[in-house]
Amino acid sequence: MLSKDELINFLKSDEIKAILKEIWVEHLFLVWSFSRWENTENSDLDLVYQENKKVRVGWIKFLRNKSILEDKLKLKIDLIEENSVNKHYKKYIELDKRIIF
Repeated sequence: MLSKDELINFLKSDEIKAILKEIWVEHLFLVWSFSRWENTENSDLDLVYQENKKVRVGWIKFLRNKSILEDKLKLKIDLIEENSVNKHYKKYIELDKRIIF
């Protein structure tokens, strides 16, 4: 399991930023268990992103790039667009949200 610093450095790396920016991601936030460092070996990595409205790609590319990230991290990733978060969860996400880039 990656340490806190290893995970953040990995997500901030130029390689990962390029993969994410290719699929609409303008800003990336860590949420839920990983943001509080309460994750376990079975935790998935929950990431919320703000969308770059100028970039449009298909879902196949989105899913392919998400899969690349999962393979690199050896973690299941939930990648959620900020405006699509259920209104009942938004306040909890705001409490936990940690900016990556």
